[in-house]
Amino acid sequence: MTPNLTEPNKELAEQVRNTIPGMAHWAGTGPKGSTCGTCKNLVDIQWGVGRTTRCQKYYSMMNKKWGPKKIDPQTPSCKYYEDKTKKITVIKNATWNSWDCP
Repeated sequence: MTPNLTEPNKELAEQVRNTIPGMAHWAGTGPKGSTCGTCKNLVDIQWGVGRTTRCQKYYSMMNKKWGPKKIDPQTPSCKYYEDKTKKITVIKNATWNSWDCP
């Protein structure tokens, strides 16, 4: 963090160092061994002629603004990690009311 100050919480200091601006939370707070590359919140975006990867969870938390930096898929995941390999059950013709949701 600051060269002349001590780091009383070495785990937090490492999380801060590994966190890329535009992540939804500190890097390394997700499931052990998981990375942003296996999270369903990491999306591939095409900007004009280029492509980049950004965190969709950050986008939704920051009022529809993308993070300032490309997210490396090898970055340790954050607490909002959602495994994109898990199957999601789709319920067709369902009805619900917004007041039914927690």
